[in-house]
Amino acid sequence: MFESILTDPDTVRRHQEAPLATERLVFLQEFADRGAAPKTVRNKARHLLWLVAQLDRWPADHRFTDVDLDVVSSAWESPKSRPRVRSEAIRWLDWLGRLSTPPALPPAPYDDELDDFIATQRQAGLAEATCENRRKQVRRFLSFLSSQSWTLADLASPQIDAYFEDVGQRWSRGSVKQAATSLRAWLRHCELRKWSPPRLAAVVLSPRIYRFEGLPLGPTWEEVSAVVGALHSDEPLKIRDRAIVLLLAVYGLRSGEVRRISLDDIDWERERLRVVRSKSGRVDLFPLESSVAGAIARYVHEVRPSAPDRTLFLTQQLPRKSLSWRRLYDIVQQRFSTLCSPPAKCCPRLLRHACARRLLETGTSMKQIGDHLGHRDHSTTGIYAKVDLKSLRLVAIEDLGGLA
Repeated sequence: MFESILTDPDTVRRHQEAPLATERLVFLQEFADRGAAPKTVRNKARHLLWLVAQLDRWPADHRFTDVDLDVVSSAWESPKSRPRVRSEAIRWLDWLGRLSTPPALPPAPYDDELDDFIATQRQAGLAEATCENRRKQVRRFLSFLSSQSWTLADLASPQIDAYFEDVGQRWSRGSVKQAATSLRAWLRHCELRKWSPPRLAAVVLSPRIYRFEGLPLGPTWEEVSAVVGALHSDEPLKIRDRAIVLLLAVYGLRSGEVRRISLDDIDWERERLRVVRSKSGRVDLFPLESSVAGAIARYVHEVRPSAPDRTLFLTQQLPRKSLSWRRLYDIVQQRFSTLCSPPAKCCPRLLRHACARRLLETGTSMKQIGDHLGHRDHSTTGIYAKVDLKSLRLVAIEDLGGLA
């Protein structure tokens, strides 16, 4: 295989004569079989040749720790490329079975109690994302108690106040309110299980958040259209990102809903799109809008890498995997900051707002918008009235003008 990816005979010979040649060939062939570009395979071969020379200085049975990996990667000549080389070393050593297994973390205090709490939250019908957020909030609180050598059994209101005084210096009012909601539920559960003194949940106060006070406007439909138009290109990443932006804007989908769409969710024959809602878990069917269908079809046929994973949107880099929420966020943010004139701030959630605003402007009812966005409680849809400035002005002029 070295002859198929390298052209210079001397270079081929160096790769063949270096240690672990057979292992490197198998490793590289696996990447090539998964659709890696020839240039990627060549770069990987070059890194592996350098790595085996470094590893030759260590005992053959040595298992590498994080500190060892820092030592190995620090020998690479370019400081900017060292993180990439370190990442390559981790993949290679993991494949060889020579990575040191980190010691298991000792169980944290109250882990069993926290698991019991989360189980009851799931039974109460809370969404998985909400349950995990509550786990995170309670764990922070328990970590604070541990740092002060306080226990649940002796918990008192001054200790709860001390926690909120501590986090209140760093967090926004919205974050403090979210923590308060989680801790009230946790303390009610603790009282029920007799793990803590009674009536502590009532001690947890949270800041007042005025309804819709922080609702952002998001991009206008003209800005969305401009970005979609600018993404009409032959560049692979732009082809992928155009399909993502259209799904977010046309259907008002949440980030997780887009990331979870699989090839099996697209019914080309019936021209339908299947979406599993993030919060309710409900399945909604949408007609495949022509521009969205065209963007997805082009991405699938021209850009999407071949992989066993059936998720629609995959990373372009190996290993192939579905996009993370951070990557999707960065895609939207980058496209609106570079393709809008002037640059616009945007994220997947704001494209959901842009979708709702567009529907309001075209006369769609709140009930229909709520169904489109997958709201279980249609009163939730009322938040978008705040950003429909045109309609609000009409109400002021036509219905309230006589008061003057």
